[in-house]
Amino acid sequence: MSSPPATPPDEPTFCIDEALGGRVVSDALGRAGFHVERLIDHHPPGTEDAVWLADIGRRGWIVLTKVTRMRFRPTEQLAIVRHGVRAFALTGGNMRAAEMAAVFLVAMPAMRRLLAKTPHPFVAALTRSGTVALVYPKSTGSAAPAGSPRDP
Repeated sequence: MSSPPATPPDEPTFCIDEALGGRVVSDALGRAGFHVERLIDHHPPGTEDAVWLADIGRRGWIVLTKVTRMRFRPTEQLAIVRHGVRAFALTGGNMRAAEMAAVFLVAMPAMRRLLAKTPHPFVAALTRSGTVALVYPKSTGSAAPAGSPRDP
């Protein structure tokens, strides 16, 4: 008899980009009950973005990063589109790892709503306040963090 999977099949796997630093973000999300993988555990540092984006897209994982320019680079755009990548890019400049982890945790309800209703591929921006806005493909709306006045 095999053991049950660690994460139910309908639960997303979040892949933490090396740009988010060490273990602080992945550990915080893991402690909160989310299934996380660190990119560094699957690809060596410095791997071309198009290569790891293709792999993560094929695996069906969701990218968490702070690299917002990936949606503008032709090779990354192609990998995002071709492999159905779903990505959340943290904006807002320099933040400590604990701050980044807190933003992801606050924004997680809005991120989950976007994941449920948005076909892939997509790239969404995530602000310091936890607001999530679709930036690729272009959208007119954004999702506010849970508990905010804009939360349905």
